[in-house]
Amino acid sequence: MKYKTLLAVALASCSWAAVAAPVLPQFTTFGALPQADFGGTGIPNTAVAITEFGSASVPTPNNPDCDLINDPGGPDCFGPGPRVTMGLTATQRFANQTVTNDGNGTFTAHRGFDTSAGSPYATWNFDYYLSEVVPTGQTTPTYFYRTFIDINPAVGNSIGEYIDITPTAPLPGAFPNAAGTYVVQDSFNLGQLFGAGAGTVAGGQYGLVIQAYDSEGFIMPENAVSILVNIDTPAVVPEPGSLALIGLGLAGLAVARKRKAK
Repeated sequence: MKYKTLLAVALASCSWAAVAAPVLPQFTTFGALPQADFGGTGIPNTAVAITEFGSASVPTPNNPDCDLINDPGGPDCFGPGPRVTMGLTATQRFANQTVTNDGNGTFTAHRGFDTSAGSPYATWNFDYYLSEVVPTGQTTPTYFYRTFIDINPAVGNSIGEYIDITPTAPLPGAFPNAAGTYVVQDSFNLGQLFGAGAGTVAGGQYGLVIQAYDSEGFIMPENAVSILVNIDTPAVVPEPGSLALIGLGLAGLAVARKRKAK
């Protein structure tokens, strides 16, 4: 499994009312997202929390075939509205233990460091996919996007970090007279962003949210997943009564051996 280098991102601390609460899974469907490669090769895309939304039709006055004077309501003056697909998942990093999921937006990963020699990273990665198909004649995304990250392993805490992932360049297309698609995706490790000292290899609960919002700050449907990193099970210490029973059992074995020896 090969991962690409994390995209250059602007990282900042923030406190957004919309995410000032524990991360709970939010999505419209959970399953395969075939078009997502998460910026690498071999990264699983079969268990993804997917949120989709969009408009059926919007005015496209910039379309050169639109006759705003004689036929403002004609088909050339309308086209598909912005369509957004957001996807989130968690996967094992390289040859580490497999990340599992409950089919409902919660993933379970293994604690500790990546098994690669000298790696300061966690054994698991966050993976995100975002695409927006813009209306005909539009040359910039309709919405702005951020990923909010819960990097504190304590269960039930709120998010405190974000990355701006608003796409800046479309996929190759015939702009501005045809609909184009903006795509941004990546696979990243919290150790890459915050270092091992941030507790990103510890057991606990982590979360990731993609939030879309318009130019006025109105929040669109969100996409969110939760990751549970397992905690070592403590050794079971026998109670005093159990210890007494074990002692009697061992004594009985010793007597039986002596009798057999005679």
